Amino acid sequence: MDGTLVLVIDDDPVIARLIKLMLGTEHYEVVVAQSVAEALSILKVIIPDVICCDLMMPEVSGLDFLEKQKTMPTIANVPVVVISGVGKQDWFDHARQLGASICLSKPFNAVKLIDAINFALRSSQQTALT
Repeated sequence: MDGTLVLVIDDDPVIARLIKLMLGTEHYEVVVAQSVAEALSILKVIIPDVICCDLMMPEVSGLDFLEKQKTMPTIANVPVVVISGVGKQDWFDHARQLGASICLSKPFNAVKLIDAINFALRSSQQTALT
């Protein structure tokens, strides 16, 4: 997906690097933030096409990010793929209620990640058309 910009928010540098490598093979442009605070700083400068956000992070969680996202007009409609090792259905349900496009359980492979991102992008485009 040439030109598609993905912001990855994950406090685990190994997971963030893995996601960046997976997406890089498909020609996505990837920017990594290791915290929600860092992501919010980045989002003042760039508007990604899609955001991949871990749920479980210290200080500010992915759920907190989803709540904050809705209050920021410049990114309120950017689709979010939630990624979590927790895998609890109630967490994923809550993330969807807060606006996540799709939820992905760790561990995952490149195909599942890319499918999730493409689903989020398609859903976002369909919403924009209606």
